[in-house]
Amino acid sequence: MKLNKLRLTNFKRHKNLEVDFPDGCTLIVGPNYRGKSSILHGILVGLLGNRAIPGDVKEMVSDGARNFKVELWLSNGYHITRTASDSRIEDGSGSLVVNSHSAVNKHLEDLFGLDRQGFGRLHVCKQGEPQQLLDMDGTQLHRFVESCVGADRLDEVVKLARTHGSQLEIQCETLERFIADPDTLKEWETGIAELTEAMRVNKGQQSDQETEVADAKLLVDGWDTKLVEASAQQEKWVVYRDQQDRAKLRLEESKNALKNCQPFKDLSELVSKVDETHELLTKEESTRTKYLQIQRTVERCRDRYNVQQEAVNSHKRKMEEGGTSEYPKTLQTWNEDLKQAMQARSEADAKLQDLYTQRQAVDKLILRGVCPQCERPFDDVKENLPKWEEKSTSLMQLYEDEKVVLKAAGDSVRDLTARIKKKESDTQDLRLKEDRLDIFSKDLQQALKEEDDCDLPLDPKELKDLQNTLARAKDEYREAENNNARVSSINKTIAEQKQLLEAPDVPQPETDPGTLRGELKELRLSLSTKEETLRSYVRHHTEMTVRHSELTSKISEHDRVYAEYQGKITVAKRYKNIAKIVADNRVRLMETAWNNIISLTSDFVKTVTGGDMAGIIMSETGIKFEENGVLRSPTQASGAQKTLIGVGLKIALSQVASSSFDCMLLDEISADMDPVISAACLTTLVSLRPQTVVVSHRTMDVADHIISL
Repeated sequence: MKLNKLRLTNFKRHKNLEVDFPDGCTLIVGPNYRGKSSILHGILVGLLGNRAIPGDVKEMVSDGARNFKVELWLSNGYHITRTASDSRIEDGSGSLVVNSHSAVNKHLEDLFGLDRQGFGRLHVCKQGEPQQLLDMDGTQLHRFVESCVGADRLDEVVKLARTHGSQLEIQCETLERFIADPDTLKEWETGIAELTEAMRVNKGQQSDQETEVADAKLLVDGWDTKLVEASAQQEKWVVYRDQQDRAKLRLEESKNALKNCQPFKDLSELVSKVDETHELLTKEESTRTKYLQIQRTVERCRDRYNVQQEAVNSHKRKMEEGGTSEYPKTLQTWNEDLKQAMQARSEADAKLQDLYTQRQAVDKLILRGVCPQCERPFDDVKENLPKWEEKSTSLMQLYEDEKVVLKAAGDSVRDLTARIKKKESDTQDLRLKEDRLDIFSKDLQQALKEEDDCDLPLDPKELKDLQNTLARAKDEYREAENNNARVSSINKTIAEQKQLLEAPDVPQPETDPGTLRGELKELRLSLSTKEETLRSYVRHHTEMTVRHSELTSKISEHDRVYAEYQGKITVAKRYKNIAKIVADNRVRLMETAWNNIISLTSDFVKTVTGGDMAGIIMSETGIKFEENGVLRSPTQASGAQKTLIGVGLKIALSQVASSSFDCMLLDEISADMDPVISAACLTTLVSLRPQTVVVSHRTMDVADHIISL
């Protein structure tokens, strides 16, 4: 699995950066503070999470931004997205695989087969890390390599297997105390056989006794049935005897009561009398109601007529009073005065218009000096100007006087018009009130006619007598009805008692129930004895069953404990064998791993230096290398040699302890190397790893893809 593409948004120094990673070597070059290492940090955050690089999450966000976003595409189609608050993985179709930080981290660890530390040891070479490897002593380097190839996990397996084996042996020692000796087992088996035979014999006795108990129960049930039948017959006979005695007594009482009752009467005459009286009373009530209603109508009509008559008289008095004070003239005289006033107003208006025209002509003559009609000039206008002005003033005075006359004529017209309208309105109101008075008079006459035609009701004494007659008729009817009901009930009782006396006789039981009860008591006592014997057999069988179950449980528990003991002993031996096998394989694994690491590192160093460094070996004090036939320690190596050997060890470790991720990330590995060695180192890396991402200050043409910042 390899990298395809990286996109950084507001991540450290990169506001928006997108980088493609083809197969081969991708070289990221540029001066300091341009974000070269930030690209590697973005890859690590995408693969391992926000804690994959040192520092706080807030330090990953670019200045001025609120959140960062890292997107990483892998060759298997996965699209990984990381932010400060969320993580998610989508497949090639855009479907969600997992989300949340923990779920994404766990999914990628399972996918690579490595945790965060293991991924960093095998696939990341940080700046200065190669020199740190060379500075380790033999023990530290051994532990580092063991953690890379998984030998530390084998140690945990050996420790866990030995611990489980010891725990199982302790458990087996505890189980040995519960394993019985052969004599005790034989005693338990003999007891089970004896109990089995005794239980078989007891079962037979119990079966015979159950038969006897069943027979005794049948006999008791039969005797019980006879007792029930005899008791029922005795109860019927007693009831029959009491019923006959009560029937004779009630028959005699009913006959005596019938003698004290009056003869049965026919109720039809009484009903007719009640109905006739009730009909007369109902008719009287209807007549009285109608009469009272007509009287109320007459009173209402009379009141309406009187009120309306008073309204008409009041209106006439008002009009008469107005005719002497407010209206001194008749309506005809007012109409003539109105015509004269309107004619005077028209004449005054015409005169006013004529005066206005004359004054305008004089004013025009004074101002222009020409005739206002023919436009002929007057020579003597200026000479006679005072006369013309006096004439204009006179006309103006006449005009104002005529306006006063016109106003007075208009006021007179308006006053006469209002008087005429008021007179007409009062006349119309009087006519309407008189019309309503005629209507109310007709209604009153109609009500009086109905009052004359209506029948007069009875006086109170006659009405009271009629009501008393109806009450007496009803009382007589109820008394006769009650007497007839009493006579009918007595006759019915007599018939029922005669029917009871004529009923067939009930015979007395042949066997006395008391005798049957004594015999049934003896049978139940015998049944109780037999049931007690049966219960003793059952208790004895239960006791033997419990003892048999206890012995069987002891043997079963012994067999279970013994089987568990054997199983734990076998498993404990297997754990010890596993621990021995894993420990032996661990030794062989480390020998093979070290041989491969030394071989691969030596080949890498020889290839890069062109044979100047013959190879490396592993000693108790750490790594040593051969140069020009001389074996040297890391303290005698230059910075470039330390870096070269350290890079070789990292490459060898990534090849020996391989995972599903086929990309190597290296940061500033050429800082201590000259250009030739740097180019040779990069060329060798390209040949050993299918995909490599290198950060450097130096541009090298041997890279397959160069990103300049």
